[in-house]
Parts: sequence; C-alpha cells; structure tokens
Amino acid sequence: MSDTSLLYPAVSMSASVASSSFNEDEDPIQTSTSENMERKKPAFTFRPLQYDRLVRTNDDIHSSITLDPITHAFLSTPHLQRLRGLKQLGTVEHVYVNATHTRFEHSLGVMHLAEKVCKILQRRQPNLRISDKDVLCVKLAGLMHDLGHGPFSHIYDGVFVPAIKAQTAPSGKSDDAKAEKWTHEDGSVMMIDAALRHLGLEADMNDLDAPLKQVGDGIDAMQFGYRAPEDDFLKPENIITSRDMVFIKECILGGPLRGYREFLGRPRSAEFLYDIVSNRHCGLDVDKIDYYARDQRRTHGASHLELMFIEEAVVAKARCSQPMKCFQCKHFHGRPGIHYMIAWPDKLIVKAMEFFKTRFSMHSKVYTHKTVKAVEYMVTDALIEADPYVKIPSSEGRFEQISSAMNDPAAYVKLKDSVLDTIEMSTEDDLEPARKVLKRLRSRELYKCAVEQRIKDEIAEHAWTKSQEFIKAEILGVDCRRYDSDGNAIEIREDDVIVEKRVIHHGLKESNPVSRMRFLQKRNLAQINAETVERLPEAREIEESSYDAHIPRTLLEKTIRVFSRDSNPVKVDLIRHAFYQWYHDSSKVEATTAFSPAPSAHMLTQDSDWENSPVPSVRKHIQSSHSEFKKRKAWSMQAEYSPPRKEVARDFKSIMS
Repeated sequence: MSDTSLLYPAVSMSASVASSSFNEDEDPIQTSTSENMERKKPAFTFRPLQYDRLVRTNDDIHSSITLDPITHAFLSTPHLQRLRGLKQLGTVEHVYVNATHTRFEHSLGVMHLAEKVCKILQRRQPNLRISDKDVLCVKLAGLMHDLGHGPFSHIYDGVFVPAIKAQTAPSGKSDDAKAEKWTHEDGSVMMIDAALRHLGLEADMNDLDAPLKQVGDGIDAMQFGYRAPEDDFLKPENIITSRDMVFIKECILGGPLRGYREFLGRPRSAEFLYDIVSNRHCGLDVDKIDYYARDQRRTHGASHLELMFIEEAVVAKARCSQPMKCFQCKHFHGRPGIHYMIAWPDKLIVKAMEFFKTRFSMHSKVYTHKTVKAVEYMVTDALIEADPYVKIPSSEGRFEQISSAMNDPAAYVKLKDSVLDTIEMSTEDDLEPARKVLKRLRSRELYKCAVEQRIKDEIAEHAWTKSQEFIKAEILGVDCRRYDSDGNAIEIREDDVIVEKRVIHHGLKESNPVSRMRFLQKRNLAQINAETVERLPEAREIEESSYDAHIPRTLLEKTIRVFSRDSNPVKVDLIRHAFYQWYHDSSKVEATTAFSPAPSAHMLTQDSDWENSPVPSVRKHIQSSHSEFKKRKAWSMQAEYSPPRKEVARDFKSIMS
C-alpha cells in the first residue's frame, strides 16, 4: 500500500478532511521517538479552502460572476490583485473619459465566459469527455491570461520596451535573447508560477502527473482541485497536477511552452480546449468577445455581447486554416492537417463578419485614435526618461529598472500604472525631464498629430515601403523654416518628429478573417454526438460568394501619421509642410518610374484626349500633384522669409507717409 502521507507532510484535522483519512488503514510504522515527533509536527501551515460556499460579484457586462474556492484563492494573491492597477485601455481615458476599467474586471469576464463555453460543450457533446477539472483549468486560464501586462497595457511591451531596445542595441538585436523575444504572454506564465509559490505550491516538470509540490505555507496541495458541491471530499482524480498547470499556461500561449514542440497539458483529442481562451485557428475567442463588449460599453455607452458564439459553439473536425504557421502542420511541409476545433453553425456566417468589423471599428475609433496615440507617446517618453533612475525592489535584495522588471516577478508585481505617480512625487534632479513631460500631460499640452495620410493607391505605396526612421530623416532633410515675431528662425529638430505607420485590419491583414473559421451545415449538426471524437463531422470553410455583400471592400487600412512633440501651431504646420513636400516628391518619382510609356504606348500631349486617357490613375495623380505644387509654392514663398511684425508696421507707415 502506498503511503501518500509520507510524501506530503501531515496536517491538522482542521486543514482538511481528506488529508486526515490517509492514515486510517495503514500499518504502524516502527520509527524512533524523534522521528515520530518530526512526523507529528507539520512542516507548513495550511489554510482550508471553503468548498461549502461560493462567492459572487456583480459585473456590468455579465451581471453576476461566481467564484469557486480555487479561483478565489488565486484572486487572493498580489499577482492577481495587481491587475486592479492596470487600466484595460491604457491612455484611452484621455479621449473617452469613462474608459477607466481595469484588467481585473476583464479577467473575471473572460473567466466567466470560458466556464460557460466549457459547460455548454460538456452538456451538448458528452462524447468529448470534458471533465470538471478541464472546466476549472480553462477557467483559470481565462482568469490569469493577462497577468503579464505591464503599465498602461500594450504601451509597455508594444512601445516602451522596443524603444529601450532600440536605444541600447541600435542594430535592432538585443544582447539578452530572453528580452528580445519577450511577450506579455511570457509574462503571464512567469506570474502564474509566482502566484502558485505565494500559495505555497509549485509545478514539477519532472513529474507532471503528480500533485503540485508543497514548497511553503498556504494551500494544501492535496486539497487543491475541483470538488463538486455534492461531494464531501476531493476525489484524487480532481486534484490539480503539474500537467494541469502546464495546460493552463498553454491555453494562454495558444501553443506549446517554449522549448517544446507539442502540447503537454492535454491529448490531441482534447485540443479544442486550447481554442476557448486564445483561438489559434481563427482568432474568435472569449478574450475578444469580452473586451470588445466591455470596451464598447465604456467608450460608446452601448455594447452587444456576442453570446451566439458562446451558446452555438460545437466541436468538430476541420482542416487547419493556416498550416504554415501551425506548430503541428508546419512539420509536414505545410499540408493542412485535421484538428479538433471549435466550429459554429453556418447560420452565424454574417454574424462572424460583423464581429470582425467590430474589431476594425474599435481599432480605428478607439485604440489608435490620434489623441490616444499622442498621449501614449508622452507616457512612453516619460518612462524612457525615468527608466535609468527608477529602482524597483526585486528578489534577493536587488533592484530592477522599469524596462527590466518583467524579468523578475518580485519586481513586476510592484510595477503598475501608478509608476507615473511615483515619478511625479519624486524630487530627484535626474527625474526632472520625466516630470516635465508629465506636467505637460496633466496640463493637457499634448503632442499634436500633424499628418494623417492614408495610403490608397500604388503611387502612395512607394512612401509606405519606407521605414519610419527613413521617413523621419526625409522630413528633417526638407529645407523649410519660418520666423517668429522677433525674427528668430523656427526649424524642425530631430526630437520634434514622431513617425507612425499605422495598420488596421479585420483580423487577418489583407485577407478575410472569416475564411479561417469553420462552419457546420444544419444537416451535419446531428452528427456532433458521434460515439468517438474520430467520428465527428467535418466543419468546412464557407464560400465567400454566399456572404460577399457583407465583406468590406477594404480589409486593411494603412496610414502614415506624423506627430509633433512641440505643440506650437507654427511648428506643427512646418512639420506638415515638410512631410507633404517629401511625400509628393517621392510619389512623383514613383509615378514617373511606374508609368513611363513605351514607344508604342498612347502618349499624352497637350492636345491629347485627356478624359479618354488609358491611364486614369496617372491623370488623377498629375492633377492632385499640380494643385499641391501650387499650394506648396505659395506656402514656401511665405515660409522662405516672414519679416517681423514690427518691421512690417514700420514699412507700412513709411509708405503711407
């Protein structure tokens, strides 16, 4: 008989019922008195999980959310509570004042929807054999999927950290390979391990099917799992193991852990569980369903929760939608393999297209609004200025900078949006440049968007192929200046200009995102309860011709935006002029190269039939270039020299006299 109590230190009767029952039928073990004393003395102090009560919380999207004892235990860690200090939409509140909701609210919503999908599939398709522990693990993945976000959400890993890398490694390659590849999903994996250690637990990659290792005070590993309300004790098969924790991390990553080529958490027959929180096949998952609804509610005052994709979800076999990116299919030379994945009835095809239109709309109107981006750049500048001087206490008595805090959970758990308050309250001289930027932010002296140029045709595409650094250099190279009232020259400095190449799409760049979804026809829905998963019906891609009226004419929008750090209207106008002088000059060069007529081609002359020209795009470009040239010429004559107002007044008086 295996003595489990020897593997896990004895606990008091009050800690749990199950742990005290391990010694009932065991034979006496002959040990010395000292050994008996050691075995009777608990190595760790445990706090019991209250399985007899559930905690509920209100939510403005889902009305009510229920928390089971395990999720409540994780929510009682500093790592989950940190999410209260991270705004979901970063700097959007500077445009939409009600957009102050946090990652904490969103994480609870994703957890709620993940549980709902699992239970619907569990009830609708019992042949999938989804266990109650599977439901709990997917719930935990939804709860902890955003633990790795830094201050102001995507500003930290999307703008700030890359800017620091560019400063420290001008070649674009960081010396730290880990930092070079870091994403907020990696941060989530790190913070999950830290939260577990806070509960006194740890996953063991060398023994995946054993309960979690007990490494400290907190929760008893043998009582950490799913217990049904009608049960009096925790069944052994429902105890959370190291493999379950790996499964939770894989659900967040949308792929295997780093260093592995396959999923370890669940077998291939249960791979559909990975699509619930982070859908690697089509991108439609509970994470996006929650934050689109939540963000719309806080910015536009109304929202629509796409419950149809929750309630109508089924599991079917389907061909891989992107075999060249799939970690499983790419090993077979990109041949699309068969996956068990989440599918939907074909009646939801139009609804699916509307869902991805919502994505485009939210990115265009909210997430990348020009004022939102201006504030983002101000926050980034403040963090860059403060980075060398802000020291965050870390483990083992060390300190981390803002840009390196994500390497240590002890420092990262302290890094929240409040870092700006820390900078503002400081009195150190080294932080004065950062405080000046924040003072401008608090005074609403924001950076200004000088240029917002959409890339609409092949001529403009030539400008788009240039890098942001190249465009900035070209703007600085344009010879233009103005003069203030005292006769001082106003010129564009390098620090004045920020160039952004913005891309907004519906979820799959220039392709239709619905083409990655898989649908079942009504006659095949009856087959979803086949005896085994191998006999599930095959879901297929729907031909675009059946819903082409609902497909947007443009699936991707490209825009070049130029921001001015100097809010002086004259400086903003100067940057605008410099950009368009470069933009139209480069476009004219491209037009000449692209449309140079062959000797046999129709030549345009002054007497040619202009309206019947075979190259209307060139005709339109020449017309716009000509009008812009006249505007530029008048502008440059004005910008070449503007005498001070006093001199103008003096000359006027002399003429009148």
